[in-house]
Amino acid sequence: MILKIFIFLLALLYFPSGVWGGNFKNYLSYIDRAESCIVYDNFKEAQVFYDSAFHSWNKPFAIDLLNDLKCANLNTDYPTVRLLASHLVSLGCELSFFQEPIYLSAFRGSPEWKSLIDEYPAIRMKYVKNNDWKLRSQIEKMCAKDQFLRQLDHNYTFLRDSIYKTDDTIKTELQHIFKHKFPNEYDFGVFLSDDTTLMDYHPLHIIILHNYGKDDTAVVHNANLKTFDFTNILLAAVEKGDMHPEDFALLNDRSGKFMIGYGFGQMALLYKIDKKLYCEKESTKMNDEITANRKRIGLCTREDGRKKLIYDKIRNSNKFILRKSLFGISDFGIPWSENQLKKLFIDTGVTLE
Repeated sequence: MILKIFIFLLALLYFPSGVWGGNFKNYLSYIDRAESCIVYDNFKEAQVFYDSAFHSWNKPFAIDLLNDLKCANLNTDYPTVRLLASHLVSLGCELSFFQEPIYLSAFRGSPEWKSLIDEYPAIRMKYVKNNDWKLRSQIEKMCAKDQFLRQLDHNYTFLRDSIYKTDDTIKTELQHIFKHKFPNEYDFGVFLSDDTTLMDYHPLHIIILHNYGKDDTAVVHNANLKTFDFTNILLAAVEKGDMHPEDFALLNDRSGKFMIGYGFGQMALLYKIDKKLYCEKESTKMNDEITANRKRIGLCTREDGRKKLIYDKIRNSNKFILRKSLFGISDFGIPWSENQLKKLFIDTGVTLE
């Protein structure tokens, strides 16, 4: 009985009622349905859901804009491609983002491409004028500090104390930033890994990762215990539409002692064992709690998440960004007996070459 009361109070603490803006929750629902259409190569219907999503929320995430642009391009809907490209330019994408990819070669032969070129200088100038360059520079510098020593000492052995001392200064900077607001792409623009590719994992989230929970600073016995519980700050950002719930769920799942109950099941939706994909067998209690947690913050079901991951691994020739597939599959390099596999996992029937 005491345990049930504790879980109830925990839910009230982390998931306050009546905070969600209906528009953002609708946005997430439409985006999920659009991505589910992509999994079945139904790009026309995906466009319909993306359109509904963007009418529901006035600050769509860049990856959703890009996915819709790719759907519109496959449907030869070049007026929509131009509109979405203009929106991405307003978030910091340069003309080369659209000028170089082969998949946009037909679009570049259309009148809409000329229109984009003509309007580009004005949109770019507005972005340059309104972007928070000071904040962007601060995030880039924090990320560089976060990564520099870690790249020299991946196992946290001879530079461990220096890494943690650096983390402490970064944590203080983060706390100061979050006192004002939780920033997003509409404050500091998009981050790119190259001229034509949005970065897989956001620099700000990488920084948070190493200051949020001990499990991500090092192996357990070397863990940095001077971490900060960002849970309420991150949840507030999700509720306001400043952070996608999948970003929060992944961070919380990896936060160790700050993880909410059984978490969100975001870190390992699938396991790769001997080239085959499996999902983990869980108790009914664990599965029900994870399902409820995901629903509460607007995440898709894990079944749909697994479908997106499988599509991303075997059929995603158009390079759609289907959320955090980067962390969704855990690769077990050790051998498993047939009895162990049957006891612990469910075979999805999918084999990766």
